[in-house]
This record gives sequence, structure tokens and C-alpha cells, in this order.
Amino acid sequence: MKRISHHHLFIIYVLLYQIPYGCFWIKIDSCSTAFFVAASKTILSYSKERHFLPAIICALHTFGRNLKFNPHIHLLSTTGGLYLKNNQVRKKWKHSAYLPFVMLHKRWRYLLIDELKKSIRNYLKKNPNCGELSVFSHPGVLDSFFSPLLKINWYVHDSEELDYKNFTVSYIGRYTKRPPLGESRILQVSKIVQAEGIWVTFSYQERNQNPVRWSVPVERFMELLIQHILPDNFRQIRYYGILANRVKTSLKEIFLKLLKRKRYSLEVLPWRERQKLYRGSDPLLCPKCGKQMKLVEIATFSQKAKSLTYFQPP
Repeated sequence: MKRISHHHLFIIYVLLYQIPYGCFWIKIDSCSTAFFVAASKTILSYSKERHFLPAIICALHTFGRNLKFNPHIHLLSTTGGLYLKNNQVRKKWKHSAYLPFVMLHKRWRYLLIDELKKSIRNYLKKNPNCGELSVFSHPGVLDSFFSPLLKINWYVHDSEELDYKNFTVSYIGRYTKRPPLGESRILQVSKIVQAEGIWVTFSYQERNQNPVRWSVPVERFMELLIQHILPDNFRQIRYYGILANRVKTSLKEIFLKLLKRKRYSLEVLPWRERQKLYRGSDPLLCPKCGKQMKLVEIATFSQKAKSLTYFQPP
């Protein structure tokens, strides 16, 4: 059990969950939903035992730094929540500065495997002739397939209290929507005669390791990118507990009152004003003469051509 000190009413944890995957993931869209359900149930079931309802945000990522398929959930939760009495929400905040991570790791593992089994069984009922996945319809096969996963250690990262709550929430949101690979990491696209085809070389760096260059055929490179395309209208960020859609309207006023915060709308400042706040100086004033500069030309650098391209502003 790890003790987490709390100095604010609203505190966030980040927990990273991941699991080895099988051939069924690509074929069954509901398997990705199983990650959300299991992750939220892990925290909600524990908080219910402690008689409080927390606010939870979950974000799904499917890629690692090397573009390989690595589905995992980032979960942000408050330490504590609205007090529950007889399963009814009260206008009172209950602090909970302890999270038994070892127990929650095991609970998460069990709940995720259980949700994946449900997803596969439902899929088999709707699609009895599903080719290679039909083997799971035989009695005992599905359980025997998942049993070894209960005996191995899963990687779960649990952080302590985060001081920069707003930054963390915005970072997770931006990170979820970014592409699996930035263009700057594509180092070379070349035709290799010996290999008969076009190859792509890109770089990646695992945590606490040296950068790695990886060259793959262009077809393989496209496969690495395409596998991270989620189904249409799939929601990568979901909300649970106090923030769940079915209760957030009725609980929001209570929540804000306990936080002693008022509703406000965020004013979006123009680019120039944002740069002033960030840099501490006006970006459009000449640093030498102090007069306002005019945009006369736009230059972009091409990684492929290793040169600058110039454009005239409209």
C-alpha cells in the first residue's frame, strides 16, 4: 500500500495499463472498449468499497514508440470523491489518500480478462462462422487461452500526486490525438536495389535507451501506421464516476461548490498575445529598432529535400 499526501481537493493520478494481445483484437472492435470498462471498474469498485464516487478520465493509446501495436489506458482519477451513503451521493467530499496498488493491479488484470472474454463470446454469438476465431467457441478453449495471463506480471505504472493538474489533463488530450509517428522522425525514403523496393527509415527512442534507426519496406511501414486507425466515431477519451454523462449534469453543481470554483468560459487569446505571455516580449517587434515588423515571406524546411521552400503571404 502506498500513501499519497494530499494538499488540494482535486488530485490526479496517472495509471498506465497494458496487456499482451491476440489475433482477436483486430477483428473485434469491442475489445478496445473492454479496456475502458475494466480500467474504470478497477477504480470505481474500490472507491465504492470506501464509500465515495471519484472523477475519472480514461484515454486509450494503441501505439508505442516503435509503432508496434501496444494498446494501453491512461487513467486519471481524483483522490477521494463525493461521499456515498447507501449508494446515494451526498453533498460532502470524502478524502482517500491511500490506494492499495498491489491489490488494484490484480483486480485490473482479472477485470480486463473477464471483459475480453465477454467481448469474444458476444462476437462469436453474432458471427458463428468467423474463421480462425471459431476455435474459441469450443468449451474451455477461451479460458485456457487467458489462464496463462493471470500468472504473469503486467506492466502497470502508478504515479504519485501530480502538482500540475491542468497541464497533465491537456497533455493527455493532445497526446491522444497526435499521430503515431511525427514527420521529423522519418529520416529517409529510398529505393534499395538489392531489396527490390522502397524502404523507409525512421527513428525512435525507448525510455532510458539510445536512439534506434529502423528500416522497413514501405508496405510494412504503412501496415504499422494503419493498425492504429480506430473505428469510426470511436471515443478515445471517456469519462466515469462524477464525470459520467448520465450523472454529471446533476452532480456538477455539487462538485463545483465543494471545489469552491465558479463556472467560467476560457477566453482564447490571439497568437500575438499568447506569445507575449510565453516569451515575455512582443514577437512582432524588431529586437533592434523596436518597430513593428511585417510578414514578407514564409519559409518551410523539407526534411526530404534538405532545403528551404519560400512562399509569399496572401
